Amino acid sequence: MPNRPDKRDYITLASSILQFHPEPVNGVFADDIDKKAYPSNWDHGKRPGEMGAWRAHMNVLQRIVQDRISTAFIMEDDADWDVNLKKQLQRFASASQLVRGDTRPSHSPYGDSWDLLWIGHCGVAFKTGPIHVTTDDTTVVPLPELPRYWHGFPAGADNGTRLVARLHDGVCSLGYAITYLGAQKILSGLSLTPQGDGAPFDVAIGRFCQNDWLRCIAPFPSLIGLWKAAGPKARGSDIHDDDGWIEKETPVGTVYSAMYNAGRLLNSERTVHAVLEDTPAHEIDPTKLELPEGTLKMFDNTGIHEIIKKSI
Repeated sequence: MPNRPDKRDYITLASSILQFHPEPVNGVFADDIDKKAYPSNWDHGKRPGEMGAWRAHMNVLQRIVQDRISTAFIMEDDADWDVNLKKQLQRFASASQLVRGDTRPSHSPYGDSWDLLWIGHCGVAFKTGPIHVTTDDTTVVPLPELPRYWHGFPAGADNGTRLVARLHDGVCSLGYAITYLGAQKILSGLSLTPQGDGAPFDVAIGRFCQNDWLRCIAPFPSLIGLWKAAGPKARGSDIHDDDGWIEKETPVGTVYSAMYNAGRLLNSERTVHAVLEDTPAHEIDPTKLELPEGTLKMFDNTGIHEIIKKSI
C-alpha cells in the first residue's frame, strides 16, 4: 500500500540479500474504486479491504497481459521466505515438470503446461494423480509449527516431507507464479464474465483451480511465509483490524527465515539460524546445503502409493 513504506523496507532488504529484484506495485484503497467498477457479482457485504486487495491483484494481472509478460511471480507485502528459496524453487521446478508429465523441451525450468504455481499459501487440497514426494528436507517447517492452515494437511504430510502436486483448491495468495495465458484467464473469469458469487481473490482463484479453468500446481508446505513486525497486530494486515500487540518480530512458516537472519547475513556471517528449535539442524551454511531429490508417486482418496509399472 502507498501508505505502508515500512513493508516495502522489509521486502526490499530481504530480496537484496538473496539478490532478487522485485518491482513494487502500489495496493489499492477500496474508497478509490468507483462502485461502477466492481464486478457484477461482488458481495458488497465484504470488507472494503478485500475489494482493494482484489483490485490490486487484478491490476498486476492487467499489466502482465498489457505488456505481454510471459511469466511473473507475485508476492504480497507481508511475505517472508527461506534463505534457501532459490534452491527450493529449483527442486520445485523439477517436481512440477514430473507432476505434469512434461517431456518436451521448454524455455521455462517449470515446464509449459501450467497456468499458476501457488507457491505461497495457507492451505491446499490436491487433485488425485501424480504427486512428487521429497523426504528429509531440513527446510520444511515441522507440522506442529506450521501456521493455521485453512485446509487439513494432505495425505503423506510429515515432518521433513515436501509434497508437490496438481492443485484442487488453495487459500491465501502470499505468492504465486502466473503465465501470460493464466493472467488472461483470470481477467476473463473475474472481470469480463464473472460467474457465481463474488469472492476474495484467493478464494476465486481456488475455484478456478477446482474446475480446471486454471492448471494449478502447488507445494506443501508453502514455500512462502509471513513476517509479523513488532507493534500493534493491526500493522500486519490492511484488510483485517486485529487487536493486541506483538512484542517481538516474528517469522511464521519458514525454517531459515531471510528476514530473521538478515542481521547475520549483513554481518557477513557464513551460517544462518533456524527460527524454531524443533528442527534437524539449528545452524547451517546455506552455501553448503544440498536439498534432497524426491520421487514421483500416485495420490488418491486413500493416500499416497508407489507407481506400479505394468509389464507389456
